[in-house]
Amino acid sequence: MRPTTLAAVNRSVEDPDHALFNRFSSLVRLIRIAAYCRRFVRHCRTKIIGTDLQVTPFLTADELQQTLIGLVKVVQEDCFRHEIDTIRTGKQADLKKSPLKTLNPFIQDGLHRVGGRMNHSSYSFTRKHTILLPEKHPLKSLLIESVHKQLLHVGPLAMIAHIHEQF
Repeated sequence: MRPTTLAAVNRSVEDPDHALFNRFSSLVRLIRIAAYCRRFVRHCRTKIIGTDLQVTPFLTADELQQTLIGLVKVVQEDCFRHEIDTIRTGKQADLKKSPLKTLNPFIQDGLHRVGGRMNHSSYSFTRKHTILLPEKHPLKSLLIESVHKQLLHVGPLAMIAHIHEQF
């Protein structure tokens, strides 16, 4: 009888689409690193064109906000791909099978937003039409943890109300 060799490989089951978001334990750290990466890419592109980009040694609030919006767009494209394609093609009737149908979703500036009766209120556009985030995504957990720390460990209702102003 011949001896048999057995080889075993333990493979991580981590979702490759969530790898970036699972890599960081803090939303602030994720946004800052992504903002520096975006700045580097923008700087390289302006060098190719031949213009100089005036950069400060620190990140601006606008850069951080644009990076957060960019990360949200990546998450939405990944998780709401069918709904986004349906809305872009103008076939609202196909949304009847989607769990988002009651939210009356639409796309504004590349972001998947909530529609509905709030359109008639006097609030600002971003508060009336909040940004949709998927229920089970690491970005949502990072956002909740970040807001919890930012608001000095406030209670769950106040924290949810603060998050619902934008997301």
